[in-house]
Amino acid sequence: MFYALSGTIHSFSQINHSSIQYQEINKSNDYHSRSCIAPANFEVETDTVEYDQYQLNFSWEMDEPEPGWIHWDDGVNVGGVGTCPDCWLCAAARWDQGQLSEYHGFTFVKIKAFLNDDKYDSLTFFIYEGNSNDDQIYTSRHDTVIGHAWIEDVPDTVIAINGVAEYWVGYKIWLPYPANFPLGYDNGPAITGYGDKISTNNGISWDNLSDFGIDNNWNIQFYVEDTSGNQKNIAKEIVGRNVKFIGYNLYQRINGGDFELLEFIPWVIGDTTHSVPFEANAKVYCYQLTAIWTIGADTCESAPAISKENPEEDFVCVLLVGNEENNFGQSDLLRCYPNPFSNSTTIEYTLQQSSTVRISIFNHLGEQVGFIQEKQSSGKQQVVWDAKGLPSGMYYFMVQIGREILRGKMLIIR
Repeated sequence: MFYALSGTIHSFSQINHSSIQYQEINKSNDYHSRSCIAPANFEVETDTVEYDQYQLNFSWEMDEPEPGWIHWDDGVNVGGVGTCPDCWLCAAARWDQGQLSEYHGFTFVKIKAFLNDDKYDSLTFFIYEGNSNDDQIYTSRHDTVIGHAWIEDVPDTVIAINGVAEYWVGYKIWLPYPANFPLGYDNGPAITGYGDKISTNNGISWDNLSDFGIDNNWNIQFYVEDTSGNQKNIAKEIVGRNVKFIGYNLYQRINGGDFELLEFIPWVIGDTTHSVPFEANAKVYCYQLTAIWTIGADTCESAPAISKENPEEDFVCVLLVGNEENNFGQSDLLRCYPNPFSNSTTIEYTLQQSSTVRISIFNHLGEQVGFIQEKQSSGKQQVVWDAKGLPSGMYYFMVQIGREILRGKMLIIR
């Protein structure tokens, strides 16, 4: 029998050697809501172009896909299969005769698979040329392997691809423990008979995961290079499965409104920066960045990138109010300390002459949460702002002295 953790019981009559189970971490019937790799450490800096004209310079980090991996899976692990005590459990991806014809004469450089669990003994990678265990052309055993991660194998011998042959690439593990789910699988849907081959008898006979209601592919991939040693950037769609990272969506929100798409940023390998022009005004602008992937005809949009400066937020904000105030030299004459702070902070600045000073504080939605107005004499001045009752997060402040304005930001951490 085959048991799903959700409580649904499925018949597994074709596999009678033992029973196995699967563990689902994160799965949805709507691919657009499924998980895919997101950018990280999102931040923004400003450059002055001319009077009231700025440039916003965004930067982030991205775990970019390595070009050249051949696979059926989408690269994201969402669950695992296992619980087959005292048996060999095998997972493989398969390519028919001719499907690798454009790589005739190329060599296998490396193989990788995602292990969803670490409760097993002995992992062995293999390559079959043909459709049976008798046609094994490569095997490599790994006795010490850490689960919950991609495991990579680099063949120590030259293995050339025959463009008219069938190939199976996969791994087998020995399972002595109950309640373990080491064979990692993706979001799906399954490329039946290609991305989801499974065996519970050491490869003697094979079935498809999708035959038993598991609509997923194994996270198994391999890399090839040509005879000159160049690793090929593989972009060809193979039987409907082409996993590609195509770029980013940049969203903008003004004064607490809704995030709206500002522009699409095409992916350029290694480029994790982008700039947009910006005209200053007294509004809070917030930005989100997501990653866009395609898998065949499907599209996956990631969660927004987490802010580098404030890891509790998935957006970054700016408040720019014009360039006429620059004679104050705000980097020297305006500061806020301590910053970050938990309860109160001191805003310090210098006045050239006696003036009425207005200090406005805004939250990340552009809502004014504080206001101080004082008549002050010339020289260095300090104003203490009490943030009692306000939540953690990024805040923005403007110091208005007559027609001139200084600006800054502060971080409350509780």
